[in-house]
Amino acid sequence: MKLAQLMAIGLTVGTIGVSVATVSADEVRDGSTAASVTLKGGELTFSEIAPTIAFEDITLTGEAQTVGAKAEAIIGINDYRGIDENWDLTVKETAPVDAKSFTEQGLQINLAATANAGVTAETVAVSEENQLVANGSRFEHAIDLNPTLAAPKATAAGTYATTLDWTLKPAE
Repeated sequence: MKLAQLMAIGLTVGTIGVSVATVSADEVRDGSTAASVTLKGGELTFSEIAPTIAFEDITLTGEAQTVGAKAEAIIGINDYRGIDENWDLTVKETAPVDAKSFTEQGLQINLAATANAGVTAETVAVSEENQLVANGSRFEHAIDLNPTLAAPKATAAGTYATTLDWTLKPAE
């Protein structure tokens, strides 16, 4: 019985040896493996919106004056949609419910926007109509608004407030 088992093992090893021995070292074997992945687009979002734009105080002198902001005003945009389509950033002024807008008071907010590569930034006179501030495409962007405020010589003394409404959307 043991002899029969040893012979069977010997034949099996011999067969394996013969099979391996028939593959030549100079023969090339080819094969392939398919790979796939689904990349899902992310979102187009604001990463930062300047919470306030406080302008330097103006002392009335009987002359028109222009002042800058007291601090940097940045809009951050993240575009992870994964497509080669642009986005548009627009702004408009909305007057507070109980007051006149800057525009109605004769005050003019101007933006001389600058941005990193991949964004076209515009110089904009903010009004009550949407104005294009910047246009860009994928990934992270920071837009420095570089705001100024122009006050005509006839502006009345007072404290004024307004709201800038930002819209970020796929380009049309």
